[in-house]
Amino acid sequence: MNKTTVYKSGGTEHVAYMTREEALRAPVLEREGREHEREGRGRVHERGGSPVEEPGRRFDDSPLLVWNMPAFVTGEELTLEEDTPGRRKGKGQARVRHEITGQRMPLREKIENVRAYVGGKLELEESLGGPTHHRTVLTVGGSASVEALKAAVIEYLLENYPRYLAVVAIHRDTKYLHAHVLVLTRGTDGRRLDLGQRFFKLDESWMSIASRHFKDPDIYKTHFLQKAETKAWKERYAEALRGGKPVPPKPDRHRDHWEVWHSFRPHDDFWVGRVRHCLKVRLMRLEYQSEAGRPPAESAQTRGEVAVLKEKYEAAAKRRSARRVPSRDKSPRPTPREVPTVSESREITYYARELKRLRTERLQSHFAVAVEEYKIGLSPVELRHLSRNPEAYDARARDLAARLHAVAAEKGVDLKRTSLDADAVLEIARAALDGEIARDYERRGAHL
Repeated sequence: MNKTTVYKSGGTEHVAYMTREEALRAPVLEREGREHEREGRGRVHERGGSPVEEPGRRFDDSPLLVWNMPAFVTGEELTLEEDTPGRRKGKGQARVRHEITGQRMPLREKIENVRAYVGGKLELEESLGGPTHHRTVLTVGGSASVEALKAAVIEYLLENYPRYLAVVAIHRDTKYLHAHVLVLTRGTDGRRLDLGQRFFKLDESWMSIASRHFKDPDIYKTHFLQKAETKAWKERYAEALRGGKPVPPKPDRHRDHWEVWHSFRPHDDFWVGRVRHCLKVRLMRLEYQSEAGRPPAESAQTRGEVAVLKEKYEAAAKRRSARRVPSRDKSPRPTPREVPTVSESREITYYARELKRLRTERLQSHFAVAVEEYKIGLSPVELRHLSRNPEAYDARARDLAARLHAVAAEKGVDLKRTSLDADAVLEIARAALDGEIARDYERRGAHL
């Protein structure tokens, strides 16, 4: 995954999120007790190709890394050599200096230093106005070590942000190892970052690096297939909006799910639509868990998610209604369409099917009790009369069906939400009468 977003504010909070100790300290990452084997030594790496493929090159397993920042921040300095121009495709050489100063710094101290140093830079940049930083999440899926992912990320920074300050935080609190990258828009030379059209090729740059670094060409191929799939969906999405039709399910991407929970963009119709649909899925899941008698812990977790999504959606609606745009049209802004993903559509289909089945089974059990109670009032004389008089039979069947409808209302079950309709209920009533008439006939035959 790689999608870069430009922000004008919120950088300090995002650095705090990136450097959460619980996200950085996964069990496989807890190797903070060792001293670095190369105390006080610096090295310069130079080659025309990838800096991470050089024999003997090794980055430590610390989950926090800084790029183009002073050594006092994390105890090591990783920068582009001042006398070397930035890397260009197919031309020149890239020189990276990696210097370690003294003993290895504890992770907690690194976090405090990074937050203080980068936070000060971001606050200064915000006061000047304009974009302050880029945010990116980089991953390759599968199994990758902290050291290997960090080396690939350094190559990505070298190729795209050679002279800009950056923080890299490796998280392993999710299914796949991933790197959060924050790049400041003010370079070491004082110039503001301007990637031009290269900004729209950052995803291809990362996938190319990851494919080459991890020796897996499918990474690059899969990315392009998914990109084409997403592009085709966007065309269908725009067409649905123009035609007033439901939004087609979007191919699942990690970012679509992550942003619902970890961002707040009330004026983004797509984001609000995602929140609306995620809330719908959770409400349906909660209804299914209640109907199916799932463990209380599952329902409690879903209720917590529903509360969070409701709060986000209500806050977004309030923010949107408060935003006044000068216009002759005084009509309220339309509510954004729900935006489902493929997996969520399947989940809703499953819940709808199972809820209908469970409600039908529950209602049928109530009907069975009601039918037995009703049959008690049928005397043998009346049963013989019903078997000979079709009009009386139909009247009794409708009466029993009305009783079953009343039972459904008493139990709070809407027939429209089950597999039963009015005709099916009438058939149940007729089948009950037919069975009772047949049993009465058998009793009379045995008696004779």
